[in-house]
Amino acid sequence: MKEFICPLCKSDKAIIVNKKDTRDIVEGYKRQYNVDVTPYYIGVEKIFSMQCTNCDLVTHSPSKPGTSDFYNQMQQHPFYYEKEKREFNYAIEKIKQTKINSLVEIGSGEGNFLKKVRNSYDVSAIEYSTDAIQKLEQSGLRLHKEENQYDFVVSFQVLEHVSDVRGFIDSAVKLLKKDGYLLFTVPNFDSPYIKEGGSPLLDFPPHHMTQWTKKALHSIGDIFKLNVEEYYIENIRIEHLLTLMSARRNPIIGQGITAGIIRKIARTVDKVMAPYYLDNYEGAGVTHGILLKKV
Repeated sequence: MKEFICPLCKSDKAIIVNKKDTRDIVEGYKRQYNVDVTPYYIGVEKIFSMQCTNCDLVTHSPSKPGTSDFYNQMQQHPFYYEKEKREFNYAIEKIKQTKINSLVEIGSGEGNFLKKVRNSYDVSAIEYSTDAIQKLEQSGLRLHKEENQYDFVVSFQVLEHVSDVRGFIDSAVKLLKKDGYLLFTVPNFDSPYIKEGGSPLLDFPPHHMTQWTKKALHSIGDIFKLNVEEYYIENIRIEHLLTLMSARRNPIIGQGITAGIIRKIARTVDKVMAPYYLDNYEGAGVTHGILLKKV
């Protein structure tokens, strides 16, 4: 394992919070997504998740980000580019409140968010997947030009994919006009779903390079001299609550034929009762974000 340097704050101090056999990752990607990630793990037996003791960011070591071809394969799955996300609604509310004229989305995918706001604002897209760029152009959405700056920059579920975290954030800040706003949303590493339900396979390279806590998100403001306007946290989704309930119950039930029957019955009951549990659930959901202002 190479020497640790945090990609956000540049600290060299970290603790190991997780380690995983790369063989399990390779087999998992093949089984669940029919994607071969073997080239990303040649000569690597284990991957370590290192949490910076200064800014709290979790970084995988070693890690290699996915290529455009990798993302072209992943976006063949219907779940990959959701047409509706809760953070879309949050962003729209903040955009309306700040009374902006122009905005750009970094990592806009097929343009599902920009299509919602393009009739009211001057919008542009930044995307890296060649297939997604083609779909953006077919939709009539304008691609960002290098010299442009904007009143509002949004980036949904992208920051965790990049290895050069500081470079990526710095580029986003440079896109902002004076008094402009920047919104990042990422998977919530503070969420019990991730901590107790087991980190999802996609939280590891070549998909995700980093994992973000609330403290890590707030550190962006300190490091880049941006005002933290608001911390956003999403309520847990029902499918994630069901996974969390199973993860908490299964160790108690144990193994064996009888335990298997009990788990099956319990899952059936959970599906009926989960909507009622959801109303009273106080744990963090699986998405959170930070709204920042350039001053």
